[in-house]
Amino acid sequence: MISIEKNKITEQEIKLQTRYNSILEKAKNNEKFIEDYRKKKAKMEEEAQVSKQQKEKLFNEIRQHFGFNIDPKDEKFQEMLEIKKKEEAKKRRAEKKKQREEKLIEVALEMEKQVAGGSANNSNADKKEVKAKPNEVDSKKDEQ
Repeated sequence: MISIEKNKITEQEIKLQTRYNSILEKAKNNEKFIEDYRKKKAKMEEEAQVSKQQKEKLFNEIRQHFGFNIDPKDEKFQEMLEIKKKEEAKKRRAEKKKQREEKLIEVALEMEKQVAGGSANNSNADKKEVKAKPNEVDSKKDEQ
């Protein structure tokens, strides 16, 4: 009878200890989750702020184009907004294209350095092939 009671008490103590350990582990993880949440929230707020600034800049450019304050719901404003958005998209695409070309040039230079120990004819052929790649990429985009 006494041994049964002791077994129950030890089982309860073991359960309490495991529960306590799990709570401690969750508390450690909780701090990490809170920190991750705060970082994520700060990043979202920063992105929202940047987006808002870009939108205001765009609206100001359109208002300057017309020379007076114009209602954002007006058709002329909406048309100009679409034009400005298309211009921004073109600028972004041009920037990406420029970055890709610079990257290809860097790759070509690396290949040239690697082949520098080889014959001069092979290195010139490699340059021509690498320089042809940006044109191939451009022609593929034009086809799409």
